[in-house]
Amino acid sequence: MKKGLLITILTLASIAVEAQVTLLKGNKSLGFSYIQINGKALMISNTDKTLWATDGTPGGTIQLSSTIKVGDGGAVLNGNYIFTGTTNETGEEVFITDGTITGTHIIKDIFTGTAGSKPDEDFAVLNGFVYFTAANAENGRELWKTNGTLSGTSLVKDIIAGPSDSNSPDSYELFSNGNYLLFSAKTVAAGTELYKSDGTDAGTNVLFDINPGTPSSNADMFYPYNNMVLFTAKTALNGVELWRTDGTANGTSMVKDIRTGPLDALSTVFFYPFNGKLLFTANNGSNGEELWITDGTTANTALVKDINQGAGSSFASLFASVKVGNRLIFSASNASSSPIAGIPELPTNTELWETDGTETGTHLFKEIVNGPVGSYPFVMPSFDFTAGALTNPLFQGNKFFFIAKTPALGMELWISDGTSDGTHIVKDINPGSEDGISNASYMYTSNALFFSADNGVNGSELWKSDGTDGGTVMVADINGNTDPADSDSDIEFGILLNDKILFAANDGDSNNDDLFRLDGSFTSLPVTLSEFTVTPKNADAVLGWTTLTELNAKEFLVQRSDDGVHFETIGTVQAKGNSTEKQGYNFTDKEICVSGKTIVYYRLITSDKDGKSKSESKVISLKLKGTSEWSVKLIRNPVVSEINLLLSNVTEPIKISVKDMSGRGLPIGTTAFTSGQINLSTFNLLNGVYLIVAETSKERKVIKFVK
Repeated sequence: MKKGLLITILTLASIAVEAQVTLLKGNKSLGFSYIQINGKALMISNTDKTLWATDGTPGGTIQLSSTIKVGDGGAVLNGNYIFTGTTNETGEEVFITDGTITGTHIIKDIFTGTAGSKPDEDFAVLNGFVYFTAANAENGRELWKTNGTLSGTSLVKDIIAGPSDSNSPDSYELFSNGNYLLFSAKTVAAGTELYKSDGTDAGTNVLFDINPGTPSSNADMFYPYNNMVLFTAKTALNGVELWRTDGTANGTSMVKDIRTGPLDALSTVFFYPFNGKLLFTANNGSNGEELWITDGTTANTALVKDINQGAGSSFASLFASVKVGNRLIFSASNASSSPIAGIPELPTNTELWETDGTETGTHLFKEIVNGPVGSYPFVMPSFDFTAGALTNPLFQGNKFFFIAKTPALGMELWISDGTSDGTHIVKDINPGSEDGISNASYMYTSNALFFSADNGVNGSELWKSDGTDGGTVMVADINGNTDPADSDSDIEFGILLNDKILFAANDGDSNNDDLFRLDGSFTSLPVTLSEFTVTPKNADAVLGWTTLTELNAKEFLVQRSDDGVHFETIGTVQAKGNSTEKQGYNFTDKEICVSGKTIVYYRLITSDKDGKSKSESKVISLKLKGTSEWSVKLIRNPVVSEINLLLSNVTEPIKISVKDMSGRGLPIGTTAFTSGQINLSTFNLLNGVYLIVAETSKERKVIKFVK
């Protein structure tokens, strides 16, 4: 009786809140490539691998070619998508599309005939060209480049002369930091080692023989950081460890031998930028795989905390994590099963943890399920599905969602404001112990989280939440089948295109998925900047910055200051608006170098098109005249949650530490290698008076501050 009443209530409520969805294309199983060009999103059919494009309307959702089958590799260049494709006539080659039927075609038949040159999945962009590897009968598999035209497509270098390959397919790990390429390739006398290229034959050479002799180092996991690139590499003596390079042989070295001896310290590495440093996980052989931190130097690469004490691993999830203030909240386990033959180690008590990058500041954030079982939370960061780039904006400025499982309620939606007391379940979507959420597909907008959930009546369908019980409702019942075994719509988000949410789902009329549009007007969470630099050029100062992704972006206000505190707007640069690839911008502050000023400071203010969201960049400085002496400046005093320092004219490493008034060192500090803004968390400092000590090998400077 009660169950029947519950079903009736849920069904009526679902009908009341159901929103309008528009079918764009049915039964084609169009999967999201997360590439947007020229106001269109590119999609790939999972039934026949053909390429499609949509502008978010039924009539504007079209197949770009019925004969080209899309492969795994691709990159955006100048409003075009350059990708791996296959036709019966050419085999697998490199193709291009501008999002139209006539603009979709082969660029060059590198390996003439049906065999195909088989470009691998690693594509990289540098100086107006897309780089990839491909094979032909004369040269074997080597590095190629294209600007999207037949005449602009050429072999960069035949590294191993003749038909021999310089590496195996999908093993080059091709990477661009915007200034040069890094990749792994074979040398004549050695194994597979680290190569560098500027895009020319003469400028493509082995950078460093990391694993001397014939064994290979297999450099991998490249990540740009502080004018260098971090990566993993293997040597016979050290195993797989963390390395760094500044693009020169002398500047290429192992960061730290984390696990002494030939066993590997690193497997798959995900770097999380955090308070000026990078978090990652590593195994030193004694503590299992745990949370580590680095600034690219040996001295400041260290274990943060042995969360799962002893030899067990904590399974810390940095990919599914969120930054709240100066803390990172992530899932980890303080207990695990012992690995036995054929059965790997598994976490047994996973909960939410937090860290400020120090051992004392790393502890349990919230124990949702008391005891050794754990709630196995999955944090839902503001992941931009349009480009696959992790960004950090919080929902409504201070909240994040996650999924957690309890014995009484099952797997359900939770929310947190970054405090333990402000962390709670949003709604028991599927009443009782059954799971309400089993599919982790989701999308943030400025006022709601859209996700897939099952209320026990309608199957897995489209839901949204504003973080409250009453505001968590089913949006649409896409699959209306009444048979519980066939009532799931299998929602897959999706992109935000032209202020509309596009998602894939199955309406139950076939095994093939459909493409839908959720009607209404939606805006995304703001996107942060990637890089920001300033360089003197004759009498001018040239500012440059990049964005990883842009959604609904309007403009950048360029601001200048004489003291680093009071800023004025000196120019405006229009944003691309909506972009899924790394975009570069520049602004010239004319004749500032001959203005008579000693030093100037710059920052960017980014705004979106609807005027609802603004974000502020870090502050950078440019020394214009006077001695070459380095300087350190405290931006704000008193300090609240973090110390904001401005460093100028840095020519050698500067060690920064914090001491109390008795001179006792505190566990706060870093080493700076470049000029710019440094932020240090004061999460563990009591209110009082402290000293900032900045020192090089020759000089020491002290600043007093109040918290």
